[in-house]
Amino acid sequence: MSAPSSPPPAGSPSEPKITRILLAVWVASKTPANAEITTKVAAVLKLNPSVSYAAMQGPGTVEVHYDAECFTLGDLLRPFSKTGLRIGIT
Repeated sequence: MSAPSSPPPAGSPSEPKITRILLAVWVASKTPANAEITTKVAAVLKLNPSVSYAAMQGPGTVEVHYDAECFTLGDLLRPFSKTGLRIGIT
């Protein structure tokens, strides 16, 4: 019988706390973004080192998995602040 697992020793890297969110992406007047824009938003999100996964789930919707202990949602969305897009949690 094997010994029970123990937590990693102090100072060793631990598993990141991954948060999964769905983001809605709109252009002006609450119109959902088309597939091209949504795909580009996912590509920009993937550039953030805390993002382990970002992909379009449909026009206007992006699924994102990120380390919430390193970055806030505001940090993730900051690159889009001057684009005219509206992005929020669905």
